[in-house]
Amino acid sequence: IIYTRTNARGEQVYLFPISHLQQHEVKALFESYLTAADELNAKPAWYNTLTSNCTNIIFYMARLVSDDRLPWDYRIWVSGWLPNYLYDAGMLDTNPENRGQPWSMDTWYERTHINPKVKGFQNSSDIHGSEFSRQIRQSIPIPPLADSQNIAEANAKSAAQASH
Repeated sequence: IIYTRTNARGEQVYLFPISHLQQHEVKALFESYLTAADELNAKPAWYNTLTSNCTNIIFYMARLVSDDRLPWDYRIWVSGWLPNYLYDAGMLDTNPENRGQPWSMDTWYERTHINPKVKGFQNSSDIHGSEFSRQIRQSIPIPPLADSQNIAEANAKSAAQASH
């Protein structure tokens, strides 16, 4: 899909890594993607620019798995504004490299723009190796998952040590 959008259609594509998600939330979101794909395979549905587009369907799934942590916003209906919404909602890390200046949205757009990274791939057969995957992620800081189990254990251990 990424190759088709960047190289065949010439659409501008960005990869924004979502921060501050627990492992169980990421797993639940991935499983909801799979369920939605199975449902579409069994019963095709019409694409609706306002109610069921590539942005708000993902938003609805993410909202379900994150216990409604994501507030509703008009930018959910305006697909091109989702990254700005995620930034304002605290779902894009403002200082992903933990050094220097915090990243603005302009920096996020510059760093996550995939098109310049894959322009050297001439045909779709080039994308099957790991190089294409590596290239699209180049210079994009991938946030660590918040491991809720490990965090809970560490908090319990700290509390136990503090009480002794």
